[in-house]
Amino acid sequence: MEILIAFVTTVVSSIVTYLISRRAHRADVLKKELSLADSTLTYYQRLINDFAARLEQATKTINQLEGIIAELERQNAILTKANKEQTDQVHELMQTNQHLIERLEKFKQLK
Repeated sequence: MEILIAFVTTVVSSIVTYLISRRAHRADVLKKELSLADSTLTYYQRLINDFAARLEQATKTINQLEGIIAELERQNAILTKANKEQTDQVHELMQTNQHLIERLEKFKQLK
């Protein structure tokens, strides 16, 4: 009978120890998984923050470039208008010059 009691005590102790150690092992595994998840979350949060900063800088640069483009377009319009005016003036001067040449030729013929 003593052997049976010792055997049952050993089996019950083993089962209780197994259950307790199994629960502790699960808790340890869960703790490691949570730590890994936290590290991963921190990594991706830093990555997102970096992308957000880059996006903000790119947006500022785009806005500056759009302002520069608008100013250059305005200056181009002014210069195009001035160029047309000067081209028209050159054509008028060429016509005046041609008219004066014709008058000079007539004047030479009269002499």
